[in-house]
Amino acid sequence: MRTMLFVCLTAVCLVWAQAVPVVGAWEGQKDGRKAVTLEVREREGILGGRVVIYIVHDDGDGSKDGAALDPMPMKGTTWDGKVLRFEAGVARWEFKVTGADRGELTVIAPEHTEIQAMRRRR
Repeated sequence: MRTMLFVCLTAVCLVWAQAVPVVGAWEGQKDGRKAVTLEVREREGILGGRVVIYIVHDDGDGSKDGAALDPMPMKGTTWDGKVLRFEAGVARWEFKVTGADRGELTVIAPEHTEIQAMRRRR
């Protein structure tokens, strides 16, 4: 009986110790340039982090420049085991892992919705 209890408690501890798959630094590119960085961290079981958007615009001569906006902290973060939902800036966001070191970030802004492919930054 004690052995069975020990095995069950060990299994529960291992499940709790597993990292949440969305934790880490993720980057998305547009037209070959960095467009967004998503940093997700976990502290005491609570997910948080920030989003950095990079402005990629045409300078009028066809060249593109990318300057980072101020980081936007995640607010109202929820994780259902598949999708990370949060608010940052004036938009709602959803992030899900789609494969090994790959994910998909959806921004649901008041004026549009956009999906950005993401890769885990190493």
